[in-house]
Amino acid sequence: MRAEGFIYIAHSDASGLFKVGISVTPERRITALQTADPSIKLLGSWATSDMPLIERLVHRRLSPCHISREWFHLSPAMLSWLRDLLEGKPVGSPPLHLN
Repeated sequence: MRAEGFIYIAHSDASGLFKVGISVTPERRITALQTADPSIKLLGSWATSDMPLIERLVHRRLSPCHISREWFHLSPAMLSWLRDLLEGKPVGSPPLHLN
């Protein structure tokens, strides 16, 4: 089912991991996550007309970096690649060096 909203990237200073998720209100989602981990910060969010599809496709591309559920270990190069992808910039395959 299509649903408009946002795909977002958040970072936990405590774990060093990145969360890639979807929400209609990313700021509220981050506030809710901060009850368990106050170090989580929203790095960016991008509007989409089909949150579930975009999230599934992005998670598939990030699968080599997957840690648990929506949490990933992203190298600086991979984070840059992901931001470019979500901003609609032309990108090739994800960087080979994932760590």
